[in-house]
Amino acid sequence: MTCDHCDEEILPGERADIVKGHFHQECLVRMFAGSVGHQNKRCSCYGGTEEDPPGMTKRQAAQAAAALHRKTLFRDKHSFSITDPDIQPFSITCPVCHRTSHNANDVIYGYCGACHDYTSPGAGVWPDYYVIYDHPQDYADAFVVVRWRGHRRIGPIGTAPTLDAARKLLPTGMACLDRFYGDDPAIVECWL
Repeated sequence: MTCDHCDEEILPGERADIVKGHFHQECLVRMFAGSVGHQNKRCSCYGGTEEDPPGMTKRQAAQAAAALHRKTLFRDKHSFSITDPDIQPFSITCPVCHRTSHNANDVIYGYCGACHDYTSPGAGVWPDYYVIYDHPQDYADAFVVVRWRGHRRIGPIGTAPTLDAARKLLPTGMACLDRFYGDDPAIVECWL
């Protein structure tokens, strides 16, 4: 299988996501978070010319962008380098059993495999997104807006009698994504 962003093969053991295509996890993050230049506010969006670091392949640039995005989300204010030991590998230590996990999903969701529970708030590597459902089974009399983080449902933020009223429950600055093949029929829109 080939990544639809960088056109390199997705090798066994590499993290990949399927969102209307096949993507390395880093390539998908780069598509959402932007290039290193964009994240540093030095791209054309901000009046600059910097995009991906020079001399890198598309995949290497995506890895650098994902590393910078992760570092930014961890609120680490030190200077950025793709060889920075603070970026890779990342880990989480359970406050209950004090075991450390380097599993990306454990870090994102604050999950401890030893305790079999979500014992930490998690790093929030993936942004929250919101899904508007049209009268789902558990809210048969209304539209409902549900907040998600990765594959984890955080919970409903409100209900509304109409789609327009449901949209008003969303935080400002959100962008609407197209429906994906195979979405639950009750899903109307997804907002990131």
